[in-house]
Amino acid sequence: MISYALLIAVCFLACVLGPTCGIGGGVIIKPAIDALGLMGVNAASFLSGITVLAMAAFTVARRVRANTLQVDMHTMLSICLGSACGGALGKALFTAVSHQLDNPALMGGAQAGLLLALTALSIFYTLEKDRLPHPRLGGMPARAALGVLSGAVWSFLGIGGGPFNLVLLVFFLDMDTLAASQASLLIIAFSQTAGLVSMLAAGTIPGFSPADLAGMIAAAIAGSLGGMALSGVIEDAARNRLYLFALALIALICAHNLVSFLG
Repeated sequence: MISYALLIAVCFLACVLGPTCGIGGGVIIKPAIDALGLMGVNAASFLSGITVLAMAAFTVARRVRANTLQVDMHTMLSICLGSACGGALGKALFTAVSHQLDNPALMGGAQAGLLLALTALSIFYTLEKDRLPHPRLGGMPARAALGVLSGAVWSFLGIGGGPFNLVLLVFFLDMDTLAASQASLLIIAFSQTAGLVSMLAAGTIPGFSPADLAGMIAAAIAGSLGGMALSGVIEDAARNRLYLFALALIALICAHNLVSFLG
């Protein structure tokens, strides 16, 4: 019961923090579950991915219904289709590496190390973005390749990739933050859906508790609603500080997980 309560609290608080500072809660859920030892690596990756998918689909549907989805589908279509291919590739890679390592701790360590490196790069970009050049990707093949790469990595890690999607979309496509945050939801939805379908087709769904999945989805959606409400009342300066705090928190959790899994 205590473990279940912690699981629900992690999903809720992560998804309150995520929309408040624009990073999405999924990138916090997976490493936090690993840090607390609430379930095995395979189950955590799968359930985190499904939770992120449900949250992204809910948010997109809500924005479509309110007619507030500001996404250029001409630009995003190739990225989204690429992310779907990448999502299936990422899940296949996760399964292959898991079988090759034959040790959940090594798999968890690999995920923690990769996520730590990505978080460090995101912190560097956030602090230095005004001094960095911003090359713009032109043409569908380049944008599709970006989608494949991002979808594969996020699917492999079992996260939505919110803050990293924002960096990629702003850096390579020169999107503003609002458009990038909404476009990120589509990347998440496409990549995680394709990843789920590929796992179902391959019969590689890990064992999990349906109660855990239902509770995680409900808590994530409730937290996301709370985070969106809170986002409307905080100032941009506070939001930026909260964003850096969230990235630093993710980095610390990943560093702890890396040492814990490999130690």
